[in-house]
Amino acid sequence: MVACGNDPDPSGQAGTTPTSRSATAATSSSPAEAADAACAEYLDAIESNGPLAIAGFDPDHPRADLLPAVGAHFEPAVEAAERQAQTLRQVADARSDGSPLARYVDALEAENANSRAQLEAALVGDADAFTATLDSVEALQTARVDAAALLGAPHCAEP
Repeated sequence: MVACGNDPDPSGQAGTTPTSRSATAATSSSPAEAADAACAEYLDAIESNGPLAIAGFDPDHPRADLLPAVGAHFEPAVEAAERQAQTLRQVADARSDGSPLARYVDALEAENANSRAQLEAALVGDADAFTATLDSVEALQTARVDAAALLGAPHCAEP
């Protein structure tokens, strides 16, 4: 969605295979490496779909008739981000020490919740609910990027 700033893998299989950016989260030795690997997989997956190609779409003033197509385009990205958070939450919970990884996952989950609300509004063509999610996009993205910087996971700091 708009909160993601990127586009999804059209197959809906985003984040399920290793990528060219780095090792997979499962084979990473440190929390920062695990996060960076998961973020790299996510970015590779969503970049493969290309930009949103819906003529006339303006996220600040969306036409309700275009929103379902916008939602369908971004649904795999939202699902990939949610899988990314689940994977990293398991690593963070295993540490349970308020680590930078836990702070990153908290920020990612907050951003994902907004993206999920945005997606659901788009899929049903609810322009008011869709635009209501836009006010928090920048703050949520900034919180995630800042947490990624503290963690030392550069792929997670990409908008």
